[in-house]
Amino acid sequence: MTLRLRSSSMLMVVSVVAIVVTSLTLLLMSQFDSSTERLRQLSSDSLSNSMVELLDRYATQLGIGVVRDAAVPLANLDTQRLDQILREVRAQPGVDNAVFFDVNFDVVAYVNATTIGGNGPSADAGVAGSAEQATWSATVRELDFPITQSGSVVGWLRLSLSLKPIYAQIEAVDAKLDELIEQGKARNWAHVVTTAGLFLVFAIGIAVFVGRTLVTPIRQLASYAAGVGVGNYDSPLPLARVDELGDLARSLKTMSDNLQITTGEVHYLAYHDSLTRLPNRTQLKQSLRQAIARGERGAHSVALLFIDLDDFKRVNDTLGHEAGDTLLKEFALRLRQCLRSGDDTEANTDLEPRETIARLGGDEFTVVLNSVREGPDAGVVANRILAVLEEPFLLSGQEVVIGASIGITTFPEDGADVDTLLRNADVAMYQAKERGKNQFEFYNDSMHRMATERLSLETDLRHAVEYEQMRILYQPIMDVRTRSLVGIEAQLRWIHPALGGILPSVFVPLAEQSGYIVELDQWVIERTCADLAELRDQGFDDFTMSATLSSVHFRNQAIAPTLIEALNRNHLEAHRIALAISEKTLMRNIPRASALLNELRERGVHAWIDGFGSGHSPLGYLPRTPVMGLKIDSDYVSAIARGDNERAIVSTVIAMAHSLNLKVTATGVENPDQVELLRDVGCDFVQGSLFVRPMQLPELVLYLERQARDRQRTGQTGTFGAIPLGKPARAS
Repeated sequence: MTLRLRSSSMLMVVSVVAIVVTSLTLLLMSQFDSSTERLRQLSSDSLSNSMVELLDRYATQLGIGVVRDAAVPLANLDTQRLDQILREVRAQPGVDNAVFFDVNFDVVAYVNATTIGGNGPSADAGVAGSAEQATWSATVRELDFPITQSGSVVGWLRLSLSLKPIYAQIEAVDAKLDELIEQGKARNWAHVVTTAGLFLVFAIGIAVFVGRTLVTPIRQLASYAAGVGVGNYDSPLPLARVDELGDLARSLKTMSDNLQITTGEVHYLAYHDSLTRLPNRTQLKQSLRQAIARGERGAHSVALLFIDLDDFKRVNDTLGHEAGDTLLKEFALRLRQCLRSGDDTEANTDLEPRETIARLGGDEFTVVLNSVREGPDAGVVANRILAVLEEPFLLSGQEVVIGASIGITTFPEDGADVDTLLRNADVAMYQAKERGKNQFEFYNDSMHRMATERLSLETDLRHAVEYEQMRILYQPIMDVRTRSLVGIEAQLRWIHPALGGILPSVFVPLAEQSGYIVELDQWVIERTCADLAELRDQGFDDFTMSATLSSVHFRNQAIAPTLIEALNRNHLEAHRIALAISEKTLMRNIPRASALLNELRERGVHAWIDGFGSGHSPLGYLPRTPVMGLKIDSDYVSAIARGDNERAIVSTVIAMAHSLNLKVTATGVENPDQVELLRDVGCDFVQGSLFVRPMQLPELVLYLERQARDRQRTGQTGTFGAIPLGKPARAS
C-alpha cells in the first residue's frame, strides 16, 4: 500500500519517538534489574556472614565453658561425667553433636555417633579455650577446642552446630527482599508506560504540525512541477512565502522559464541543422512526405534535388574546418536567395511553402520542389543553383570557386515514398559526379541498376584479398637508349570469379570511397616487399621496385611506418622501393603531400609523380616537391607521333624536368616509333607493352633469368642497371 507524504511523515515521527522511548525504557529497566540483583546478592552475602559470625561467637562461648568443665574428667577418663557434660551440651540450642577425643585422637565420649567421622583435631594444638579448627559441611559448622590440664593438652572437644536455622533466616530475608524488588519494578513500569504515552502524544502533535506546515506546500509544489513537466509553463506559483519553501517555489518558477526556452531550442534543433539553420534530415522527410501527399491529392509532380559540393574536402584540408563551415553557411544563404527569387514551377495555391531547403550533413543539401509541371522544370532550378556557385567564395582571405553535383528525381515517376526518392536522388547525384562534376543528372532506372552493381562490386572487393583474388603484376621499366632493365613497377589487378580481370581504374575509386583502400594498399606494400626479398634471394637486386600510393594516405599520413616496417621485416634497404603518387593527389593538398614525401625521403624512400600532364599539373609547386622524377601520362605518349605540337609538349615537359634534376619515364609505350621519338626528345626511361606485358612473379623470375643470360652472352657485367636516383628537387 502506498502512503501519502503526510501519512508517511507522521508515521516516521511517531516511529522515531517510539523507538527512542522503547530503547530508553529497555535500557533503564535493564539497569534496574542489574542493580536490584546485585543489591539482593550483597544483602544475602552480608546476612550470611553476620549469621556465621554470631554462630562462631556462640560456639566459642559454649566451647570454653565445656572445656573448663571437662578438663578434669577427661584427664581422669571419667566417662560418666563426660557423658553428662555432652548431654548438657547437646541440649543447648543449635548444637547438633559433641565429641571428646583423648590426646591420641581417639573418641572418649560422644552424643550422636552417626556424626563422628573423618580425622581428629590437628596435632599442633593451640592454647586451651580457643577454636583451633573450623570446618563446613552442607548443613553443619564444626569447631575443635583443645582441653588442657596443668598446661598440658589432655584431649579435644569437637562441637557440631547446625546451619539450618541460619539458612531458614536467610531465605526468609531473601523472600522479603524479592517482594520489595517486584513492587519496585511494578512502580517503575507504571512510570515508564505513562512517560511513553506522553511522548507518543507529543510525537503525534509534532507530526500533525509538520503535515500542515510542510507537507501541504510540498504537495502544491509537486503539482506545479508536474504541470511544468507536461509543458504547462504559464501556471502561477502555488504559494508565496519568504522561507526555504518560498525559495524552492521561486527556483521552480525560474527552472520552468528556462525549461520553456530550452525546450523551444531543443525542438528547433531536432528539426534544423545547427550550422546553417536549415531543416535537417528529419524535417526534410516530414516535408517531403507532406509534399507527396499534396501531390497525390492535386495530381501534380514533386521534384527532389540532391546537392553535393564538389571537392569540399579539399577546402577543409587546405584552409581548415572553420573555412569549410563558412563555405557551408554562405552556400546555404545563396541557396535560399536563389530559390526565393522565383522558379519556373507551377504557381502554388496552397499555404505551404513552394520549396524546402535542407542540409543532410557534411556537404550534402536537398531541395524539395513542392509542385512542378514536368520533370525538366527541376533542371531549370538546378541550373540556377549551379550558376550561383560560379561566383567565388571569400574564405580566409582567399577566393575559392567550388562546384556542385546535383541528382534530380521526381514523384510519382521515380518513386512514391520518401526513402525511394532520397535513394534515387543520391544515385543520380553520384552519376553526375562520375560524369565530370559540376552538373546535374536526372534519375533513370539504369542508374539504380548501376548503383546496385556498384554496391555488389564494393562488397566483393572487401573480400578480394581474403579470397586470394588480388594479383600483383610486374612490368619492367627500360632505359630508352640501352634497352636494359632499370626498374620494375608493381601493378594491382583484381581477378573477379564472375567478371574476370578488373582494372585498377575501376576498383581503386571504389576502394577509396569505401575506405578499404588503406587495407588494400597495406597488403600491396607487404606483398611487394616480400616479392622483392624473394627476387633478392635469387640474385636479382640491382633494380628499384615502384608501387602506386593512394591519395587516402596523404590525409592520414600513416603509410610511412607501414612501409618501413615491411622493409625491415624483409631485410630490404629503403632505396629498393619507390612510391608513385598521382598528380591529382599531389594537387589536393600540396603542403601535406610534401610533408609526407619529405618524411619518406628522410627514411630513404623516393617518390615519383605518376600521370604527369593529366590536367592537374601544379607547375608552380613542382620545384618544392621532393620527388625523384615524373611519369608522363600515356595519353601524351600515344599522341607524340601525331604531329609537331604533341611532340613539342612532351619535349617541353622533359626539358623542364631535367632542369629540375628530375628523371622522366614515359608510360604506355606500344610501338618502336614512340620509342625513337621519346629518345630524340631526351626521355630517360620507357615502359609499356612493346617491351613486355605485366606478369606475375614466377614469370618475372624467368624473364629476369633470360635477361641475365643475354647480358652474360654480350659480356656485360652486373645484373641490371638500376634507375639513377640523381638529386631530388629541394622541398621548401
